[in-house]
Amino acid sequence: MDLMKELAKAKPPAPEVDPVRMELDLTRITSMPRPEPPRSWMGAASFRRWSAPILAASFAVALLIGTLVVLPSSNVEVAATDRYWHAAQHELKLVPVGSADAPYVMVVESDSERWVDVSPEARGAEIKQLNGQVRPWTPDDVTKWQQAGKPETVPMVDTSGFSLRVGPLKPAVSGWYSHGVELIGGRTLDYDQLRALPGEPAALREAMEQILRDEKSDESVMQRGLLDRVSRLPALPVRRETRAAAIALLKTLPGVRQVDASTLGFGAGPFEQFKVTEQQLVIDPRTLAAVELRRVLLEPQAGLPAGTVVRSEKYTALEMTNKTPQLPAGVPVNGPLDSPVIMSR
Repeated sequence: MDLMKELAKAKPPAPEVDPVRMELDLTRITSMPRPEPPRSWMGAASFRRWSAPILAASFAVALLIGTLVVLPSSNVEVAATDRYWHAAQHELKLVPVGSADAPYVMVVESDSERWVDVSPEARGAEIKQLNGQVRPWTPDDVTKWQQAGKPETVPMVDTSGFSLRVGPLKPAVSGWYSHGVELIGGRTLDYDQLRALPGEPAALREAMEQILRDEKSDESVMQRGLLDRVSRLPALPVRRETRAAAIALLKTLPGVRQVDASTLGFGAGPFEQFKVTEQQLVIDPRTLAAVELRRVLLEPQAGLPAGTVVRSEKYTALEMTNKTPQLPAGVPVNGPLDSPVIMSR
């Protein structure tokens, strides 16, 4: 099945909202562009609402045609004929369930892919929830779930009435018409603009702040937005010099610390069901490309020890390529997202 032909026929869906992902979505919602005139593709703003990653987990095993796994740093630099920016990742999220005084943990995990045509056609697609499932995290969690009667839905701790559905979930494909590769502030930067970003920390900071100023961001949004946008650059098709500048700039920003030789910590604070966490960016020291973006507990919570990774996005591909994108078989473009999170009645 040819991805681009299928996407061209797709109609925009109504975007779905997963309330448990609202903390993650906040910064991306504030950076959405204004809707574009109707087209045969879903608009960029709707796409970002639909696809903001994480408790999108996914599920029902889907076979993907073509080779998907590439080392994260294998082909970040590009050849003149490369047409697609391709990013793939494995996503994992821990969810405390049961009761607050006797919680156990479910894991939501899946694979996702993003393809962006950097040619003038500028079409793109996000393939979510591949090979995904919701299941007990450890053998001890399996025992507790079995003792509870193997429920198909389990209450989520401290979420005011939300439950998690156990088992496989269906994959989904979102297609959109894009004028670029990535949202930075309120603008979508195309491939050439990303490649033109400065390779010196001070100049890069000025360029990123100017984008935020163009959106009339206030000071608090500027500070949060700068950290968010710069931390994403190592996972985008920017030059190696820009990745180096981004890493150097991150180290100068308030609240950022060097965890180890290849890891930066920042964004300390609550994350969904966890009160004391830190976001961490893991970098390949050879290429300076992103390897993993994760949330780590800074103290024991919900029966989990400090240092536990409660959310992870591990990049399995960050590349420019001429490979033809393919859809998972039998999955409609712009169909509904089969979220594992449900409102308890």
